[in-house]
Amino acid sequence: MSRYPQIVGSLGTSVGSTCGIPEGDSCSVLGMVILSGTFYYKLASPRLLPYAYADNWSWLAKSFREQFQAMLTIFNFIASLRMNIDYTKSWAWGATKSFRAQCQHLNALFPNGEIQFEVRDSAKDLGIEIHFNKQTKLGSIAERIQDGIARCDRLRWVPCDISQKSTTIQAGIWPAALHSADTQLVGNSHWRTLRRAATRALVGCHRNASSYLACTVLSTKIQDPLLYNVCQMLRALRRCAFLFPNVAEENAKFAFDFEEKTVYGPGGALKKYLTKIGWHFATHGVLHGPGGHQIDVFVDSPKDIQKTLTSAWTYYVKQQINHRKGISTNDLDLNLTAKVYGSFTSVEQNILALNLTGGFQTGAVKTIWTDDNDGTCPFCFKQDGRHHRLVECTRFEEVRTRHQEALDIPTTQRKDWIYLPIAAKFQYDEILKLAHNNRTLPNHHDYLSPPEGENSVLKFLKFFSDGSCIHPTNDNAKIAGWAVVQDTSHLPENHSQIIQETHGIPQKIPQLQCIATGVVNKKQSAARAELSAVVFTCEGATARFPEIPMEIYTDAQYVCNVIMAIQKSSCMPLHHKMSSFDLVKRLCSCWDENKHKIIKVKAHRTLQEASNTEDMWQILGNSCADMAASSAITRESPEVLQAAKQADDFSKQERQKMMAVFRFLIDLNLQQMKCLQENQQSNLLHLHSVDGSVPSKISGSMSVCEPFNLAKCRFCHMMRP
Repeated sequence: MSRYPQIVGSLGTSVGSTCGIPEGDSCSVLGMVILSGTFYYKLASPRLLPYAYADNWSWLAKSFREQFQAMLTIFNFIASLRMNIDYTKSWAWGATKSFRAQCQHLNALFPNGEIQFEVRDSAKDLGIEIHFNKQTKLGSIAERIQDGIARCDRLRWVPCDISQKSTTIQAGIWPAALHSADTQLVGNSHWRTLRRAATRALVGCHRNASSYLACTVLSTKIQDPLLYNVCQMLRALRRCAFLFPNVAEENAKFAFDFEEKTVYGPGGALKKYLTKIGWHFATHGVLHGPGGHQIDVFVDSPKDIQKTLTSAWTYYVKQQINHRKGISTNDLDLNLTAKVYGSFTSVEQNILALNLTGGFQTGAVKTIWTDDNDGTCPFCFKQDGRHHRLVECTRFEEVRTRHQEALDIPTTQRKDWIYLPIAAKFQYDEILKLAHNNRTLPNHHDYLSPPEGENSVLKFLKFFSDGSCIHPTNDNAKIAGWAVVQDTSHLPENHSQIIQETHGIPQKIPQLQCIATGVVNKKQSAARAELSAVVFTCEGATARFPEIPMEIYTDAQYVCNVIMAIQKSSCMPLHHKMSSFDLVKRLCSCWDENKHKIIKVKAHRTLQEASNTEDMWQILGNSCADMAASSAITRESPEVLQAAKQADDFSKQERQKMMAVFRFLIDLNLQQMKCLQENQQSNLLHLHSVDGSVPSKISGSMSVCEPFNLAKCRFCHMMRP
């Protein structure tokens, strides 16, 4: 095949097309698909697996005989199409030593010796380092990590705030530095250097600053590099489970069964990483983590997987920094700390950064690494330390007077905050998570029943569903409930009479019967509660009355969107990124668009807003379902409700305390910087010779203090360069 460049109607000389398809032609895409398909079916057999990606062809064989026959088939196929093979980009590989030795015999196909087949033990294909043996080496992965460290060091000097730098690291540096790092087990030293480089970029070169805290509490937009890599691995496994379920199941089973010490690929690396951060496989697809966290890699959405991993990450961070002063015996709430810290301005965040990461050094700390410091406070010349700076230094009495209530928190209530002001988790947080994970939907056979009375033959079913949630802004205290109300009024003509007899009070309408209530399992949210109610209703109606049409009234647009996606799933498959995918799959299996109908009603309306009798009836039905959903939560175990209330109150108190302490620290740090600046300016006015004499001439307008020996001048001794 040849191609001819055309310029203003004139054709150039022919250029050969070595890949078999002329480049630049709009039909080349189709031609490449046809060519790849022909290659695949030319080689495909039960003992040989061909793979094609554009003009990159490869195949897997379990014996050298099949490998040799495949080579002959390809040569004949290429010759028939007048195509060329680029042997500089072609290689053979084998998983065993004997197979690699046999691959050397492929050179017998070229007796003139001009072409030598290369047998490789590793290769970089499509940007990913692939290993064909059990040698553990990172190759290009280590090079990318070093490039990521260099990028972080350059970012350190870019004049932008911490939030912008965090976004740059998360969205720009981590993807490039950790590309293909999920295929191998990367050593601790690489994660440590990456983490430290990010810390330097965010807060500067402060050796005492905790890199774990810097990558966690300074922004909600950045992840620790190890956490980022684990998230990428589980997200990839979840995507594989959606596209190729059998392959994902095989990989998950391999990771579940992996017990070897040496890691050769992604399955073993995933098992090692998860074990390192406190997670383990309960089954092939279900992971259990610290603090009662749980992940189902075949059901949960990638967003939920990442959120759960991030929430559980605080337990691993606490293990790594437990040796530092100021670490509470309670579990840490790094997410709340990051949110409170992010509520301040960018300038205030810069002022607070060292306090939150432990990078702030007092005179007592400086004596550890320098002999040029006697451990005294540069402001009052007493023994220095964190407690001294915050509570005792006489230079800052005015600041402490302005923040007396805030000062009382680290001195009496949370003494660990003198060193690291980090929020703590509620002590029963793990129990709440375990209670949520162990719930299931009730059995619909115990609730759903045909209406009694005049309709002995049921013609249609009508339901109102709703959901509710208490403490909706607190992920650690949320509890969501749902309810289903069945409408047994039979005929719309009866609605006007029923409303008049009951004076429009939903509780007094016997035709609106609450048939089921419950509390949501796993993730707690109002949206999941709304969907749970519809799933329960649809499964029950389908199982007990499969031939009867059904209408469900809901005020949740989210549920309507899910139903719409299910109805379009024949031409547009449901995406694995949908939240509550476990409920969506259950609803998809029982929803019949020919018999089932979802109707959206407006929430929280009064009877005075009704436009007609039927509209008023819908308002009453929705109000009845809303009240039932709210009461469903009150039926939860009193211990669980009390724990959720205490968790919400505890979180609010922690937030208020942190806001007050952060304000105090900002004021204190500003005053310290002001005093240091004054000291430096005053230091320029103390001009002493080595023997303590005063120069006879002084240039400029500088004044000189009375002569005294430099060794006895405490101020000059502390502030000299």
